[in-house]
Amino acid sequence: MEQTLQRNSKLAEPLAEDLEERVLSMSLEEGSDSSGTNSNAGHNVEVPENTHSSSQLLDRQTPDGNELEDYESRDESNLKNLSVPTLKEQMTPWRQNNRATANTDGSPIERMDKERGGFPFLGMDKFSIKQTVSDKDLSILQHQLRSSKLRISSLEEIVKGLNTGEFNMTLFDALRKQEARHEIDVLKTNLSKKQSEISELEKQLELSKEECQKLRQDNLDTVEMAEEQLKNWDEVSHKVDFLIADILHNGSHFTEQEAQELNAAKELGHELIIPKLNALGKVIHQSLPQEDVIANSTQLDAKNYITSDEQIGSQMEIEIEQLHKGYEGFIRVISTNLDKSAILEDELKLQLDRQQQLIDKIYAETSIETKRDKSHISNVKSLQELISTLQRTIREKDQEIAMSETKYQQSEGAKKLKLQNAKLNKELVDLKNLEETNQARWEELVTQLEDELRDCNAANSKLADIIKRMSQDISGLQQANERLTNETTDRIEQAKEIQKLAIENESLRSEIRKLELPRKTFTQQRDLEFHNFRQSLLLHLTNVFEVLKRVIKRQSIDQSMKKISTIQQFEGISNLRNVQSKFESLYNFIETALDAVVESYMNLVLDRSDESSYSRQNDESDSSDYQLRVKELQRKWLAERERRKLDSNAAELRIQNLETEAELLRNQLNGSHRSSR
Repeated sequence: MEQTLQRNSKLAEPLAEDLEERVLSMSLEEGSDSSGTNSNAGHNVEVPENTHSSSQLLDRQTPDGNELEDYESRDESNLKNLSVPTLKEQMTPWRQNNRATANTDGSPIERMDKERGGFPFLGMDKFSIKQTVSDKDLSILQHQLRSSKLRISSLEEIVKGLNTGEFNMTLFDALRKQEARHEIDVLKTNLSKKQSEISELEKQLELSKEECQKLRQDNLDTVEMAEEQLKNWDEVSHKVDFLIADILHNGSHFTEQEAQELNAAKELGHELIIPKLNALGKVIHQSLPQEDVIANSTQLDAKNYITSDEQIGSQMEIEIEQLHKGYEGFIRVISTNLDKSAILEDELKLQLDRQQQLIDKIYAETSIETKRDKSHISNVKSLQELISTLQRTIREKDQEIAMSETKYQQSEGAKKLKLQNAKLNKELVDLKNLEETNQARWEELVTQLEDELRDCNAANSKLADIIKRMSQDISGLQQANERLTNETTDRIEQAKEIQKLAIENESLRSEIRKLELPRKTFTQQRDLEFHNFRQSLLLHLTNVFEVLKRVIKRQSIDQSMKKISTIQQFEGISNLRNVQSKFESLYNFIETALDAVVESYMNLVLDRSDESSYSRQNDESDSSDYQLRVKELQRKWLAERERRKLDSNAAELRIQNLETEAELLRNQLNGSHRSSR
């Protein structure tokens, strides 16, 4: 509420200032008029010193918020502070001599003051008029009083309107209307721009119809050519596979590496024909003898001849070169087709421009025909007017003839008049016939023109339908063109990727060849170390079994020796698991045999100790020596057993290391084979 009051007060301040200026100007004008009349009448008017500005009447900010009550109280207080203007003595010096004899009781203003109580509605208790005032001055003052009351009431109404919000709403409505008009103008300008843009776009659509059709046809041709080339490419790859299979079947002089390369090339897909050709050419170059290479640079005797293998290799080289040339020709065809499509696009643009020119000509011709129709219609109207004028003249002549017949029936010139009448009737009939023929002709012409207009309208509707279809066809052609361009770009990228893959395959194969030599040396060294280690273990085991022959059965020893012979048959580290199982069985047998020998030996020693207890007194010295020997043997046995355990642990550790190395090498070989594939 306070915010609305403040806003209304801000809106009322300029209005109040304007009204204040107008009231002051009017009061000054009226004061000047009244001062002139008073000077003529001999009065002296005194202007009050404690007058207040009318802006105090429009001060609307109140502390308690009750606007109307505060305004009325403020209005009453301001009115009480006002005073009626009085006359000064300096303004009427000629009346100073009669000042003592002046009859103030007879003054009409004083009588009015006494009767009315000194203007109680204005709060003026005292006023002094020292000289007499005329009736004219009184009427002027009353008029000023009425005008001031009217101004105050108008100001009150304005303030009330501001408080209720009606005046504010009218201002806001006016501002809103002005803003709405501005927005409407902006929208109209935008609408005109949009319409112009729409017309331009429609023209562009019409221009791009035939262009898209031709592009579609060209793209279809390129796609068909590409499909034919791909079919030829598949046939070539089948032929290459057949040649590789034939070479592998008939050629026995190839190494394992070359055969593996040919098999890997054969297993490649139809898309990777370049790696196949490279592998085939490489194998053929490697398989050719040195004499064939020398024959390319030097002259051979006439008796030298070329073998069937050399002929096959040369034919294969020729076919590979032809395949390379065919692939390059395929790429050239695709590039030429793209160039042709660009040229066709330019031609399409030119043809679309011509089509637009033809449409403009058709539009101009239709406008000319409409103008002709309008001219024909105007001519028909003029002829109809001429016919109506002729009919009027004919009627007037008929009337004249009738009058002349009545006047001159009995005169001598009646015959002449009859003849003239007959002539006129003939002329009238001729004119009527001519009018009918002209009217029929004009009606036929009008019907013809109407038919032509119908035909033009039908042609325009057909053109509109054709334009719609053309726009739809253009959109479809654009989409098809985009699809075809995407397909061609994808195929070109696939061809480039195939070339890159072939190059990468060759580089990987060269790296594999570089890695195979150190791998072979490493495997050979590893196999040699494993063979030496195995032979040493087998030698020790045979010695152990030779020792154990003395105390163990011959059958068990023969079984363990058979296991040693089977271990000798396993060559290479690839049979490590089988060898390890055999070694474990042998070690278990040795452990059980040693355990049995030691146990029997200990029993024997204990038996001998029991027998020697009977002769302890006699053979004390012998028993002590015997015990020392037994302890020595036990110590040696334990030392030998510990040594064998350490040897077996070292052998197991060595075998585990060899297994890990073998696994790493297998992984490397598998990875190299996968990358080569």
